[in-house]
This record gives sequence, structure tokens and C-alpha cells, in this order.
Amino acid sequence: MAITSINPATNEMLESFTPYTKEETLDAVAKAHEAYKYWRNTSFEERKKVISKFAGQLRDRSNEFARLITLDMGKRISESRKDD
Repeated sequence: MAITSINPATNEMLESFTPYTKEETLDAVAKAHEAYKYWRNTSFEERKKVISKFAGQLRDRSNEFARLITLDMGKRISESRKDD
């Protein structure tokens, strides 16, 4: 059974996703745990660099993400984006 994302303002189907199997879910959890074990031993300075870079990428694509939020949640675009 597929999982669908529907624009609540128009009832248009935006995307359909196939749920993970139990095995795929367990594999994803195992990979996340391995990443956690690495990350917990990473210095604060290194974490700061990674998180700062990621934050910049999110800011650079904020209009794209605001549009996706608007479509998925039916919000007005002004509610989906924070203008500084």
C-alpha cells in the first residue's frame, strides 16, 4: 500500500511513496546507529563545521523548501517561509 502526499488545498496527489519493508527499516536503523557512533566521537569544532555548512545549504534552498511545505500542508507561501 503506497503512502501518498496530497495537497490539502487542491486534493492533488503530489507524490506516492512505497513504504519500507521491515528489512529496509532495520537496515536504515542500523546505518543510523553506525553514524551515531561515529558522530558521538566527533569533536565539537568538527560538528560545528558540518552543521554550519548544512544550515547554509538549507538557507540557500529556503524558497524551494517553502514551496514544498506550501504544497504538502496547504499553507500560504508567506506562512511557509521566514523572511529575515
